[in-house]
Parts: sequence; C-alpha cells; structure tokens
Amino acid sequence: MVLGKNLSGRTFLHLLFILAVCVSVFYVGEGNRTKKKRNNSISNDTKKDCDEMAWFDVRQKHMCTKRPELIEIVQKSVKKALTECRRQFKTRRWNCSPLTWTQVFSEGGILKTQSRETAFVQAMTSASVMMEIARSCASGSHKYCRCGDDLRRKENSRVLITDSCPDSFQFGAHYTKHFMDPKKITSRDKMIKSHNHHIGREVVRQQRVRKCKCHGKSCQFLTCWYVSPSIERVGDKIWKLYENAVRSQWNRTTKVLFGPHAPLDSKLTYLTRSENYCVQNLSLGVMGTFGRTCNSTSQGNDGCDMMCCNRPHKKTYVTKQRQCKCMFVWCCEVSRCETCNTTEVVETCL
Repeated sequence: MVLGKNLSGRTFLHLLFILAVCVSVFYVGEGNRTKKKRNNSISNDTKKDCDEMAWFDVRQKHMCTKRPELIEIVQKSVKKALTECRRQFKTRRWNCSPLTWTQVFSEGGILKTQSRETAFVQAMTSASVMMEIARSCASGSHKYCRCGDDLRRKENSRVLITDSCPDSFQFGAHYTKHFMDPKKITSRDKMIKSHNHHIGREVVRQQRVRKCKCHGKSCQFLTCWYVSPSIERVGDKIWKLYENAVRSQWNRTTKVLFGPHAPLDSKLTYLTRSENYCVQNLSLGVMGTFGRTCNSTSQGNDGCDMMCCNRPHKKTYVTKQRQCKCMFVWCCEVSRCETCNTTEVVETCL
C-alpha cells in the first residue's frame, strides 16, 4: 500500500485514532440533536396540556411542565382530601359539596372566603398531597425522588436498621410547599393560606406511622421505617384543629398574623365568620339544607331542628329488602337466607 510505504506504523495508527474520534463525535452529535428534537416535541405537548389548566397560576403551570407525572398525583390526592372533607362534615349544614379539586386551586366556591371551613380544606388538601407524593417516592415510580430518611439508632439495646423504602416525607413536604403555597406573601389571605397549608403538613409529620420487622433470635435486630398515616387519621386530627380554630388579625406593617391570646404556631386560623349555610348561595357554592337528611331524635348537628335551620321537615317511609333468617349449611354450601322487607323512616329538610 502507498500509505504504508510513506508513513511509519505509529503515524498510521495516529491517523486511524483521529478518524475514529471524528466519526464518534459526529454520531454522538447527531444522536443528541435527534434526542433534543424528541424532547422538545414532548415538552411542547406537555406545556400545552399544562397551559390549558386554567386553575393553575403561572408558577404551577411551570412545575406541571417540568414534572407532569406528579400532577396526576396532585389531582388524586386533592380529590381524596375532599372525600375526607365530606366524611367529616356529613352531619353539618355545609358538607363540603359541591367543592371540586379545580376550585381548590382557583379558590372558587366557599374558598373565596377565609372562613373556618376554608381553613379545614386548605390544611386537608396540603396534607393529602404531601402524603401521596411521599408514597409515590417510596414506590420508586418517579425519577424525581427516592426513599425517605433511614432510621438508624439504638432502642432497648437493639440496633435499628432500615433496609426497606420509607415514605419520603421530606420531598413530599418540599414539593407540596412549592406547588401549593403562595409564592409571595403580599396579603393577609395569602398568609392565612400558607399558614394553614403548613399546619396540614405538620399533622402528617406528627401522625406518621413507624413500622418494624424483627430479625434474628429474640428480635435481636429491627428493620424499621416510617409510612404515611391514613387519610382518615389525618382528617380526624385536622377536624379537632378546625373545631378549635382561632380567628386571627393581620398586622399590615409587619405582615404578621396574630391571635387574640396565644400564638398561631399549631392552630388553624381564619378571618371571616362562617355562613349559616341554611339557604342556597350559588356564588359561594353553598347549596343550602333543602333535601338534606336529618334525625329528629338527635340533639346534635344532624338533628332536624339544627340541620333544617328551624324549618319543617318531612318523613318518608322507604321499604328495603335484606337477607334474613340465614341458616348455616355444613361443609360445602353457602348459607341459606330468606329475603325480608324492612321499612325505614327517612327524614329530610323542607
């Protein structure tokens, strides 16, 4: 070969190396450009979807574009929070209906007011989003976060070692705070919203559950980790805070909320008195109590006098079928039952 005659072996290898590097750079560059085009296409589609969510503000739409998978979790968790809200308020004139998850972000319906009920919804939704994000991190289904903190300490002379995947409360709280809290505190309403969101997240931290497994003889080693509490457990705690919520005042100069007697550190707070919720007010999403069921024998909030706002109520007799007189059949047959008719009295407000 001519090239072999004119160049030494070392020079020949040097040229081959340079050629190989050039070819590699070319293909890597082409691959990156192709990947970038694909990512831009995905980002544009995602951005369009996020921009169409009119109930989000600019910052939330940006976070939606960066981490769209987490928005599905946000939606799911807010809906769970509203379901728990309806459970807690089922015997009250306002029963958390027809509040929707989009109104939580657009501050529609009753959330236009800074009432006790708004404080409950703010804390409940913040807590629920934090828990669902934390669980999602532990499941390993998202690239944005990992397992939570390990537990490594001694207890009763036994070493605690974590080899499972605990819920990531730290990331859950971080994401929830940045996504749901107001970016800038420029008004008393935003300060109250941020405060109640914080209280909801603190309840999750306080109510988290530690699970353990024993290893070795006489439980020589423990494997322990923290998991999120149930939504009902968190709801019960926030309900107690709702019943003891404090009406706060706003210092315009220092931009600080303060209560009449004690600090607001661990309390839900509100500004305006609640509606009586007796009559329909569609501008606030209040449906009134017409048609609500009540119990004439109860002296509580579900009593007909209280629920119907001293209006009359009617009784309706409803016949229902149920299984009765069931007999157990030995071994291999299902228990045999008869069908019985029962009459129930349903009382509703007029």
